[in-house]
Amino acid sequence: MKLIKEKSFYKTFAVLTASLALQNLLTYSVNLMDNVMLGAYSETALSGSALCNQFQFLLQMLVMGAGEGVVVLGTQYWGKKNLKPIPHTVSYTHLTLPTT
Repeated sequence: MKLIKEKSFYKTFAVLTASLALQNLLTYSVNLMDNVMLGAYSETALSGSALCNQFQFLLQMLVMGAGEGVVVLGTQYWGKKNLKPIPHTVSYTHLTLPTT
């Protein structure tokens, strides 16, 4: 296994990883607090909130999957030194999933 010698790469990677983790933590914390607050109100409100949280989770997973798919395709093109299809792949994803 070949390790990257540049420390700036690992610093940038750590910052990006931390920001993604913080985003997910905030999203799940908001959903948890919704459930806690509405659970004290009524069972019907809690059920509605849980249902909405499931839709939000499904949408988040869909968007993450599409984004990761674009990254995989882009890295394959990059590895082959074929840079022309990369912008088309990204723009197609933005057209099919406007939330990305």
